[in-house]
Amino acid sequence: MRRQLFAIQASIILLLGATIQAAPPVTTTPAPPTRAYTAAATPAQPGIDVSGLFSVNKAQPGSVLQGAVILRIPDGYHINSNRPTNKFMIPTSVRVFPPRGVRVGPVRYPRANVRSFGFAPDERLPVFEGAPAMRFDVTVPAGFKQDKLRMRVVVAYQACSDETCFRPAERDITLSLDVAGADEEVQRVNGHIFGRGRRR
Repeated sequence: MRRQLFAIQASIILLLGATIQAAPPVTTTPAPPTRAYTAAATPAQPGIDVSGLFSVNKAQPGSVLQGAVILRIPDGYHINSNRPTNKFMIPTSVRVFPPRGVRVGPVRYPRANVRSFGFAPDERLPVFEGAPAMRFDVTVPAGFKQDKLRMRVVVAYQACSDETCFRPAERDITLSLDVAGADEEVQRVNGHIFGRGRRR
């Protein structure tokens, strides 16, 4: 009996040894090296300041005043005019949203500069540079009861350098002006934008 058990154990050991020897060696394939992708450097959008002014220090109910949006464009950059001659250029636009009862006239854009640039050397394009002012008239009704005249203004533009144009941008600002009392005198201000005129 013992001889039979010994023979069975020996057979099992021999079978296990043969299986281990027949098993293929396990190999580890190194992972392929990871490539580092670097995005191409994109020039930053120029910092264009957008602000607003009025022609008077206070809004008189029952009167007409002027407002303006001023864009201050850094040297070496420009924005397209409101009427670009190239269909691929995004026009500059100013939209004014007055409160109920207040009327705003059409926006008057300044005269554009006509120039050629490196990205379009064969074209002469109308552009705004420096500090263009977009003006508009504001009619305040006689029954206006609010203590402040607030208007939302949305300015859309596309800035460019001599070599490239950037993605179109949009700025949203609020213009605010105190409202004068019935007997309060109103002074004309910001003559460098609206011209020197009489008091309103």
